[in-house]
Order: sequence, then structure tokens, then C-alpha cells
Amino acid sequence: TSKLFFIEAPSVAVIGPHIQSESFEAGEDVMAKLLVAAPNQIEKRSFVRPHAEPGKCYFDLARLVRAPLLRDFPELQIFETGENTYTNPAFHSFRRDKSGAGRQYSFVVLKP
Repeated sequence: TSKLFFIEAPSVAVIGPHIQSESFEAGEDVMAKLLVAAPNQIEKRSFVRPHAEPGKCYFDLARLVRAPLLRDFPELQIFETGENTYTNPAFHSFRRDKSGAGRQYSFVVLKP
């Protein structure tokens, strides 16, 4: 679990810019791969919203990240930037631009 990386429990986490659930259309194959990270069957349903097209869904990546963090660190305060990389042209989005030319970096900062 994520507890292995910490000597002391973290108090704050920030989920940065990413494709938001209203923009993240996923096929069943992608959904199945993402749900491997879901802690249990009940939570798996909370990451997925129905799509009008058969075989597709909308997927909530932030919720998928939040679930194990809160499981391991129930007192953790989690903040989200709310930036949607698909709709905001300030961010690279392969889905929007159909180009792998841009880069986006994520990182973790541990403070004592």
C-alpha cells in the first residue's frame, strides 16, 4: 500500500491537472485496466458513469486516486486543482490535440 512510502502519515495531498470525468470517455478495455487499481467492487462502480454509446463510459481518475489515499490515510486533506487538461488549452492533451508532441509532468513532494 501507499503507507510503505511514509514514515509519518501525510496531512495534505493535491491532485493536479488531469482529464476530468466529464471529458474522459473510455472504452470497456481501458475501464477494465483502470479498475484494477480500485480497492473493491463497491468502489469500482463509483469511478464510472454511463455513456450514451454502448461499450463506453465516463471515468473519474481523481476519484480513483483519492480512494486508496483516504483508505490508508483517513485524516488526509485532499485538494484538487479542478483543471481539465482536455478542455483547457494551457495544458497538453493527446486526446484533444491528437499529438504526442506535448508533455505534462506530475510529481510528489514530501516535506518533513
